[in-house]
Amino acid sequence: MHTPQALTMTSGKAVALYFVMLLMIRVLGKRSIGNFTAFDLLVALMVSDMIGDVVFGDVPFSEGMAGILPIAALEYAGSWLSFLKPSLDPVIEGSPTIIMRDGRIDRHGLRKERMTEDDVDAALRHHGIDDRNLVRQATVEIDGEISVLTHSPR
Repeated sequence: MHTPQALTMTSGKAVALYFVMLLMIRVLGKRSIGNFTAFDLLVALMVSDMIGDVVFGDVPFSEGMAGILPIAALEYAGSWLSFLKPSLDPVIEGSPTIIMRDGRIDRHGLRKERMTEDDVDAALRHHGIDDRNLVRQATVEIDGEISVLTHSPR
């Protein structure tokens, strides 16, 4: 049975972490709340797990912050590093993969992304395209979204 004091402590830690995370998201910028790259997802999963440990008392607040803040700092540093040294971006964030060119499936791209032709067709339908010949290029972006460029109408 939880005492009122324990419930108050849990609530207080949750509120404190809410403000810490709000500040963290504001410092990291809008990019951190958009489409996640693999690195962004890793950070989100790690931080959310640590937050749960702190809120439910498995880890003291100060120890939780000692885990959360370096992860946030790495995310912040990684985004600046990508900005300042774009040549490192593929290492830090990954790179887009072309899966279709001029209406033809790029088998190398599909293999790299472990996708099937049915996956490509589904993505094309999602973009309102029912004819592969209309596609100039389809790319799996670093956030996992598939972008599609079509041939311009004549």
